[in-house]
Amino acid sequence: QKAKPMPYALKRPAEASDASPVQSGNFAWREEFDAPLGPQWLFVRTPHEKWYEIGGSSLSLTARPESIGGTGQPSFLGRRQQHGWASVSTAMRFAPQIDGERAGLVAFQNSNFFYFLGLVRENGKTSVCVTKRAGAADPEDGAVQTCQPVETSTIDLKIESRGGAYDFSYATTPGQWTVLVRDADGTILSTKKAGGFVGTVIGAYAYKQAQ
Repeated sequence: QKAKPMPYALKRPAEASDASPVQSGNFAWREEFDAPLGPQWLFVRTPHEKWYEIGGSSLSLTARPESIGGTGQPSFLGRRQQHGWASVSTAMRFAPQIDGERAGLVAFQNSNFFYFLGLVRENGKTSVCVTKRAGAADPEDGAVQTCQPVETSTIDLKIESRGGAYDFSYATTPGQWTVLVRDADGTILSTKKAGGFVGTVIGAYAYKQAQ
């Protein structure tokens, strides 16, 4: 049977929903985590175990000994950054029990190039930190840019991009933001420096060291 040529455009199926999330132009988007994850959510490599749960308007991640800077499959769920000027924020509850545990947001290009913003426990104390990995020579968890001690397990986190610059902020009282790092070098997340072709993905991450 002779093959038919592929058309340049097709009529949308009648069952296709008009409620699909906006994927182009300028838009605001809020995820309530009250339904199965849509196709816009991405993993790093293929998960072979269930380490996340959705329900009650929240996303719950199991902290596992798979680092975002390693070669395994970390507890990370993200969405592509689609604009040079963008703001991503979340409310997080995390009470680390042992040194080395961390959770927060990651702006991820690949395992060697990323920024982490979140809560970290070291020497029995919890701080909100920004770490940066700008190449394989940097520590697997990223080199510490700054840390601020905090006494809370509930925190708001925000990553803002302004072209080639990124700002990292936190709030222990909703709406009262403190900037931890301003004008961080966003070019480390570009394909020109980091290589690859996937672009930047921003999402939630949790980690604990192997016992």
